[in-house]
Amino acid sequence: MLQEASTAKYIVQQYTAATGGQPALNSVQSMCVTGHVRIRASDFQQGGGEDECVELKTSREEFGGFVLWQKNPDLWCLELLVPGCKVICGSNGK
Repeated sequence: MLQEASTAKYIVQQYTAATGGQPALNSVQSMCVTGHVRIRASDFQQGGGEDECVELKTSREEFGGFVLWQKNPDLWCLELLVPGCKVICGSNGK
């Protein structure tokens, strides 16, 4: 997971530099990103030790998608679509 985050950060930095740097990015009024997600849930039970958890069972994985909109500078909206579920969230970006 750490390598994926590092790779994503590198891609964003290279894209920002290639499109005019931070001044160009600051002039953008809105941005949209779409992608795919994979969600896996498991049930856990507290084990014998203080920080020990035991996995009871693993549910199947669900695949879906997301759309992230940002209105510069402080408004954003995330829509997550997974089979049987739709979650729409918004917040001040600060």
